[in-house]
Amino acid sequence: PKVEILKVYPAKKGHLLATFTAKVTFADKYEVHFPNMRVVEGSKGLFVDLPSRKYKESQDAVPLYYLNKVLKEIIEDQALGAYDQAIAEKQLEQNS
Repeated sequence: PKVEILKVYPAKKGHLLATFTAKVTFADKYEVHFPNMRVVEGSKGLFVDLPSRKYKESQDAVPLYYLNKVLKEIIEDQALGAYDQAIAEKQLEQNS
């Protein structure tokens, strides 16, 4: 699959560093968008977190969608690179 990271929105709020949408293209014609993904700072470094929903009855967080390990790793690599680029561009704007 081809993965493209759409607009990255840097937003430092606790462990949340940014949100983004990933666009995945399969077989060069089927596109799937995964919105509201997050770049999060954890104890072992940065990682991508999938959106989830908490239910009042159980307080369990259930992911809105599931990705296999390979696709998640591809998205994570692309997203962390896009996040680094967005931060670098933001710093250039502030220094100008």
